[in-house]
Amino acid sequence: HKKGKKTELFTRSLENVTSNFPDLLKEFDNIETKDLIVEGEVVAINPENKKYLPFQSLMRRRRKYNIEEITAAYPVILNLFDLLYYDGSDMTHIPLLERRKLLANIFGRHQRSDKVKLIDQIKVSRIEEMENYTERALKNGCEGIMIKNPSSQYRAGAREWAWMKLKKEYSGEVTDSVDLVVVGALHGKGRRVGKYG
Repeated sequence: HKKGKKTELFTRSLENVTSNFPDLLKEFDNIETKDLIVEGEVVAINPENKKYLPFQSLMRRRRKYNIEEITAAYPVILNLFDLLYYDGSDMTHIPLLERRKLLANIFGRHQRSDKVKLIDQIKVSRIEEMENYTERALKNGCEGIMIKNPSSQYRAGAREWAWMKLKKEYSGEVTDSVDLVVVGALHGKGRRVGKYG
């Protein structure tokens, strides 16, 4: 949230975490607007390869003391997703594609560092394109992707069919070992003949 010269950062549950991220606040100083509300995610990164670190690394920034030391030890970036309010106007009723263009215009003009960035997006027409994009995102340390209808409005807390999260665990592959006890099974039919399910 930015109002005049004051910028504040809030969690999803509206906890004020501004003091934990002084390095991000400077990035909003040159954005000339009377007010601005953007949605994004602060992510801890590996300073050597710029890959995302696990969420637990970010939690180390949630301190009241020694903020400068912890800021240097655990660098972060802010990935911007959406624009909710800008220069006295509610943007949530405007289609996503227009909100993204405006967000790119606002931050594209002023961005001088890699601390705040507009998250990548692509428009796909085939499932293979989406699967390839998801694979790239997972390799960069993301937990998945968001699939959004370009004409959707912003609805806080709602996903519905206009916005869907596609995570690694939805892929149908088991990537970890599991200990199980079989308590029942059915004979396979069709393609599964000769197997149990």
